[in-house]
Parts: sequence; C-alpha cells; structure tokens
Amino acid sequence: MPIIKGFRSTNVWKAFTLNSTVAAIIILIAFGVKHMFDQWLKYKSGWIGILVASVATFVAAFLTYTLMWVIFGFGGGMLVS
Repeated sequence: MPIIKGFRSTNVWKAFTLNSTVAAIIILIAFGVKHMFDQWLKYKSGWIGILVASVATFVAAFLTYTLMWVIFGFGGGMLVS
C-alpha cells in the first residue's frame, strides 16, 4: 500500500518522472560514496575504489527502489491499475 496513491506509473509521463527520480538518487549516492572514499584515502584507489563504488551503488539502488515502492508503489511498470 503506497503512501502517495495518486502518483503511480499509469502513463508514460509518470513512469518517466518516477524512473528519472530513481536514477538521479542512485547516481547521486554513487558519486558521493566514491568521492568520500577517494578523499578518505587521499589518492585514486584503483580497483578497491571501483569495488566500493559498485557495492555502494547496488545498495543505493536496492534501498532507493524499496523506498520508491513504499512511497509511490513504484515497480509495477505500466501494468498497475
């Protein structure tokens, strides 16, 4: 049961808007984590930095999609009623 019931992916405009929101949040978190990790090590970390950024991006995507599902009921595609 979504918190905000009136904004679901029932047409193309709403689907694009919700998906763009998800993508922007995930990218913002991924860049932020990579930047903080590089600043923490004070040099370009190579494969370790890529691995940390990849894991952080996966976790950010999982949490973002879960949050969007709770708030908007996002994830049913255009098959929602």
